[in-house]
Amino acid sequence: MPFFDRVKVYHELVNLTDSFTKIGPYQLARYSLYVNGYHETPLPATALPTVSSTPAPVLIHFTVNFTITNMRFKEEMGIFHSQRFNFTEAAVLHLLDQKLRDTSVGPVYEGCKVTAFRPVRNSSQPQGYRPDSGVDAVCTYRNDSTMPVFDRVKVYHELVNLTDGFTKMEPYHLDRYSLYVNGYHETPLPTTALPTVRPTPAHALIPFTVNFTITNMRFNEDMGIFHSQRFNFTEAPVIYLLGGTLRETSIGPIYEGCKITMFRPVRNRSQPQGYHPDTGVDAICRYRNDSTKPVFDRLKVYHELVNKSEGFTKMGPYQLDRYSLYVNGYHETPVPATVLPTLSQTPSPALIPFTVNFTITNMGFKEEMGIFHSQRFNFTEAAVLHLVSLAILEFW
Repeated sequence: MPFFDRVKVYHELVNLTDSFTKIGPYQLARYSLYVNGYHETPLPATALPTVSSTPAPVLIHFTVNFTITNMRFKEEMGIFHSQRFNFTEAAVLHLLDQKLRDTSVGPVYEGCKVTAFRPVRNSSQPQGYRPDSGVDAVCTYRNDSTMPVFDRVKVYHELVNLTDGFTKMEPYHLDRYSLYVNGYHETPLPTTALPTVRPTPAHALIPFTVNFTITNMRFNEDMGIFHSQRFNFTEAPVIYLLGGTLRETSIGPIYEGCKITMFRPVRNRSQPQGYHPDTGVDAICRYRNDSTKPVFDRLKVYHELVNKSEGFTKMGPYQLDRYSLYVNGYHETPVPATVLPTLSQTPSPALIPFTVNFTITNMGFKEEMGIFHSQRFNFTEAAVLHLVSLAILEFW
């Protein structure tokens, strides 16, 4: 057979589908087609587009942390997904969502989840007074190249301005200087009139996020259920290895630990049909706010993690997706290769995968379709693959 030509197959699919506008009952987005990464835009291109082997995740995480001073902390609030946790989370996130949507990140903002409520003790409160409630949240925004880059300092100031100097988010009163946005924080200017308040150890912990993909650990649905048996079993060795590596970086002396907030499926386009997805890891880590130590530098920690994991390819028994690493939102993409690898090294008659990506414009997306091998996923897959297969078989 002739050598597989992704450009030729791309054009043949376009010609067999009314300029890629229709397959059977489905209407298609004309320029949504990718064949093994090859894509053409409406405007004529002067050079072939570069194709990244590991596309950046669609959603990027950032953290928001603050203290509510007129909501006394209760132990049940500290139990993840307890009735009181859920009730408090809903009320707080409703208000936080409104504020974030009014900031510069608003157009690409996707939502937040509370990872923890914690007690915050203020030394100015009388003995026996219940502690205030600290809030740790992980939020997400879409990686949209048409929007300005997420600026944590700008979002910090916007939140301050939208909340009366970060003192009020009705009906909650806020600790003015408790706000952190993706680790960014400002302290009050020294004054002789204000009493000094010594921060407690819990208050002094500053969060940052680490995200990456493990390629030799297949994702299982139970791993996606927070604190299920499989989640806990998987979390322990991953955190052990990640913590050991972070302790060897510049943040090591003030590193306090990590927790997994989510395991998620990551599908690699090079994998054959039916192959279980890789496992994405989202972790929130903490370090002590120690003025005697160097300031946390996410770019430096990123490079140190890469250097201490063989170019971010291996961590203990785990093989890693080289360009899947994010440290507090910082990420580097691969340098475009000048020479593409030849496929002639693949032994015949081995099966060689290629990818086809497109958008159906008259089929509304439903959440269950995003759950791998759910009933709706399987039903929709069967209908779409039947039509795609017919189109491919017409010219092969």
